[in-house]
Amino acid sequence: MHPCFHRFIRLQLEAFFTFVSFRVAVQASSSLQLKEVALEAVINFCRQPTFIFEAYANYDCHIIFRDVFEEIGRLLCKHAFPTGSPLSTLQIQAFEGLVIMIHNISDHVDGEHDSSSSGPYPVEITEYRPFWDENFKANDSEDWADHARLRKAQKRKIKIAGDHFNRDERRDWTT
Repeated sequence: MHPCFHRFIRLQLEAFFTFVSFRVAVQASSSLQLKEVALEAVINFCRQPTFIFEAYANYDCHIIFRDVFEEIGRLLCKHAFPTGSPLSTLQIQAFEGLVIMIHNISDHVDGEHDSSSSGPYPVEITEYRPFWDENFKANDSEDWADHARLRKAQKRKIKIAGDHFNRDERRDWTT
């Protein structure tokens, strides 16, 4: 996805994945051919060299949007899991999609030059800024990666807080 366009097509792309590709690929009532077409659509996006990173940064690290990258991974893992013998075309196709995702990630990761000391979940917040108002301009890939990690950690905390807030207290007392 071109950086200039992701602001404009973000909602449409999320709707396409959520209401078309993911839904068709997991519905039991969908035919095998329809599931293969939906899976192939997802895999074609994954074949784009920067799609994996764009999906993670623009969806998974953004509080408002669904975790498209994680859902793609779950979908491919679910369909790639061998349920019996012989393997179906859908399983082979999903496995190919997983390999493509892993290959794209490994092509863009440079572990030798990683100098971050903050670990996988940096949570240091020295001053309060509403993260939903932040507009990050990445000039350096290291800065971008740190920013994406922070946004993902913030999103995870908000999900946990939301789940805790929405928990039914009566159910907790009865168990």
